[in-house]
Amino acid sequence: MATTPDMIGKYKIQGQIAQGGMGAIYKSTHPELKRPIIIKKLTTRGSAVAKERFLKEAKILLEMQSPYIVHLFDYFTEEGYRYIVEEFVEGLSLDKLIQKQGSLSPQVAMLIMQDSLFGLRFAHKKSVVHRDIKPGNLLMSRRGEIKLTDFGIASDDSDDKNTKDGVILGTPSYMPPEQFKNSSGVD
Repeated sequence: MATTPDMIGKYKIQGQIAQGGMGAIYKSTHPELKRPIIIKKLTTRGSAVAKERFLKEAKILLEMQSPYIVHLFDYFTEEGYRYIVEEFVEGLSLDKLIQKQGSLSPQVAMLIMQDSLFGLRFAHKKSVVHRDIKPGNLLMSRRGEIKLTDFGIASDDSDDKNTKDGVILGTPSYMPPEQFKNSSGVD
């Protein structure tokens, strides 16, 4: 794991939360709003498609002002790296919650599904298809709020030159069958 920077842009870094093949995620506090945030750093400098998808994710999130979708605060480039600044959801992803406590009661499962569908309906009304709905992309706050996250492979009504015909996007074990035929238009 690379050294955690002290600052990224105007944000004082409190620590690294995660590291993956595409980038790193850091925790910070928004300097003006005094709210906890995460900073997603795209580390694949050379990939033009990854850069385009990262920018598209930021543009999509900018339009997604919903209590059921993570909020975008900032997008910027610094020293050749691209960053997205989002609200920090204090809690767990649904997959971690299930790992921790096992199966959910029917009432809790229904509330999670309801809030998830509110987020999806909002996105669909904005002509955005998430394309990777799975427990790891549903965050549950400590107050029980559900937020949809990770719009990295989402499609909208703009020309999607980064998705090639015949390429399946999403997590196969969570994809509906029709998404295998048309990955750009189905959640």
